[in-house]
Amino acid sequence: MAGACPPAVVSMVKSLLQSDLPMLEKMQQLTKTLKAHNLAWTQDIAPSACLVHPSNRAGQMLSVDDVWNKGLRMVSLGVQRSLLQGSVCIEIAHDVGKKTEQLEANRRLVALSHGQLAPVKGDERFLTLGTSHTTAFFKAVEAGCQCGDANVHVKQLEDVLSGWPWLVLSSLVEQACPGVPLFYQLASNASGSGQKQVSEVEAAGLMAMRIKSGASLESSVAELKQADPACRGSLDAISHYVSRYGGKSYGTLMIGTDVMKTLAFCDFKNPNTVYPFARLAFATMLSSPKQTDGFQKIVSVSDIQKLKTQAMRDLLDQFETLVKDSWELCSNAHVTGASLERVFGKLCVRAALFVLGKDKALGEKHVFADLPEIACAFAGELKKGSSEASGSGGSQAAAASSASSSSVTNVLDCKPQEMALLQNAHMQLGGLYTNVKDHGNKIFVFTKADENGVWMEHDPLLAPKETVFVHFGLLLKWRKFKGQAPALCPPSMVEMKMVHESSAVLDEYNKAQMQQLLLDNAWNKKVEAKDLAFTSFPAMVHAMKSYKKAGDLELWPWGTVTKVRAGKPVPKRLHAKGFGCDWMIQPFKALNQADFTKMPNEEGEGVLAPFFWVKETKDADAANMHIHVFKKNGNSFPVLKNKRPIKEYEALTYCEEEPAEGQAKKKAKKE
Repeated sequence: MAGACPPAVVSMVKSLLQSDLPMLEKMQQLTKTLKAHNLAWTQDIAPSACLVHPSNRAGQMLSVDDVWNKGLRMVSLGVQRSLLQGSVCIEIAHDVGKKTEQLEANRRLVALSHGQLAPVKGDERFLTLGTSHTTAFFKAVEAGCQCGDANVHVKQLEDVLSGWPWLVLSSLVEQACPGVPLFYQLASNASGSGQKQVSEVEAAGLMAMRIKSGASLESSVAELKQADPACRGSLDAISHYVSRYGGKSYGTLMIGTDVMKTLAFCDFKNPNTVYPFARLAFATMLSSPKQTDGFQKIVSVSDIQKLKTQAMRDLLDQFETLVKDSWELCSNAHVTGASLERVFGKLCVRAALFVLGKDKALGEKHVFADLPEIACAFAGELKKGSSEASGSGGSQAAAASSASSSSVTNVLDCKPQEMALLQNAHMQLGGLYTNVKDHGNKIFVFTKADENGVWMEHDPLLAPKETVFVHFGLLLKWRKFKGQAPALCPPSMVEMKMVHESSAVLDEYNKAQMQQLLLDNAWNKKVEAKDLAFTSFPAMVHAMKSYKKAGDLELWPWGTVTKVRAGKPVPKRLHAKGFGCDWMIQPFKALNQADFTKMPNEEGEGVLAPFFWVKETKDADAANMHIHVFKKNGNSFPVLKNKRPIKEYEALTYCEEEPAEGQAKKKAKKE
């Protein structure tokens, strides 16, 4: 299939890869999208037509032991074509250079298998992304390969050697979106219960490869979590390991959660280095024959913790230098692929076990006396490996441009201040810190750092600022301050918010004034208890004496005042004004009508406020009381006054809709 992946499809694919959909649902949507644009299809493919994708299993491609162990187990249970569901592969690249790389990677893999994997013929058309170990086993048996005393006959595989349905991806997909094959590998491992579980170092390799393909560290971790690998308990530690010391590592055993976390987070107490190469070397213990249930048992947490002691500092420094220099030698000698794994890997294993005092576990006849002797052995093997590499005519690997990620740090290129901050993760530029022992309760701000140390600044607010220089080795004395830093209130805010300038306080003051005025006037105009009678059901108040002149009876609204916002409607009989605001009068709690038949009790709740017992009527002519607005000094309060003479025992009523007092007088004159 010639051509290129359409930009619109590339955009959709990248959007799906970055989405938060569950992994298997994401794979389903991705497959649907690719099929809709003829970039994926289903096809029956025989094992003989397949090789392994070079990035499979984080670049390890295959584990020969796993190929045969899994294959033999399948044979013992019975191989069935119907069980080979969910197989995924991708076309071998059409680009000649890329295709050559893919074929060479498979040839190196076969060369390392010592005849246990089928040879590369060169006419294969597909690279497996899922079911890789199973397919390699079928190919090996068909090619007549042997593994120990295993005895498998081709006839036992007749049902599958002719092929089974595969999901095939176009090579254009990887060309446009390099992260797609890696995603399908993870998804295939997540969906297949029979798949080989991902180990810690393989997970680290997958993270590193996803970052190189353009993904962020966070999204890489999220994808691995969705795949639910056996090392899920170590993913946070693996993420930290990759972000600090990440490289391409391989392994078939599990390190174990405790060891992985210790390896990633251990502080070796050296402000000048975090020992990235030493940590890398310890990861090679995954090839150890000493294991239990798939977990390596040669390196323990206590082994790594022991290296933190001062007594081990010189040896650890030598170890770090040896591994670092050896890596540079390998790079300069252009040793790659199988030769690199064999030569550099052997150095790491030898040196790591020597430092831990477990070099006898190597099983080699020769016992190395010290690290320099191990270095000499490495130099000889490197020379031999370099000669093999140059004589083989192997293709040069294309340099992959690493995608930038804010979470990933190359500790080899770090400046002193960057290295110091990596080792003191609690120190962040602009953060607040204290050092009680040396500076008491003063709070400092981390302002800047250079190759010599960091500057901390204390601002006492009403005194000159104080600047302190701190060497990197003393940063452990400083503790992050989690509280709020002291701050000086600006003079402009002080002037605005002083209590006597506060609008809220002024409102309370005006409210108190209005309340005082209301109660003072109500007290002065109070009506004696003997002059009124209260009845229940309906609630009414009656005059117990006659009032011969209009205005002789005056009732004030005993209650509390509440400020109301401008424009809010307030009933006329409850509406007061004062201090430039509108107020509403709320009555005190009234005595319950049902309590009229009970004996008087001073502790009982509720009061009798006559103003609020006057019954409202819609008939203005029948009403004997009217709302009068009492005004004085710019303040006004509603009161009820009798508008005509009132007889003894007459019920008091008023009309809310009655015209104002002035309007009523004008109307009377016209009549």
